[in-house]
Amino acid sequence: SDLVFCLTAAGSVIILLFHLNGGEIRGFALFGAAAGFTVYYFTIGKLTVLFSDFIINGVKKVITLILSVTVIPVFRILRKPFVLLVKKADIKLRRIKTNALIKKRISEAGKGFEIYKVT
Repeated sequence: SDLVFCLTAAGSVIILLFHLNGGEIRGFALFGAAAGFTVYYFTIGKLTVLFSDFIINGVKKVITLILSVTVIPVFRILRKPFVLLVKKADIKLRRIKTNALIKKRISEAGKGFEIYKVT
């Protein structure tokens, strides 16, 4: 993802400079952009990464807390009736399949399983 960001940012800078300089891309502008990135990376860049990690972890904890208080108890309450409903549906489906199989076997037995054919 860092590579994609860098390529996107570089492309954006080149297009912006091309547009603002009347179609000319000047070396000092590209050098200034590269120098600015280098200064940022080696000075406050690492602090920014630490700060963003702190923010991301904080947001994750808040979301986890909100879910554990609101959504998870609702799922726990609704799980038991849902499981019972699924079990009843499964039993009904098995009963239907079993009755169909029994009817098929009775039909085959009535035909003598067509083992011996009288010609």
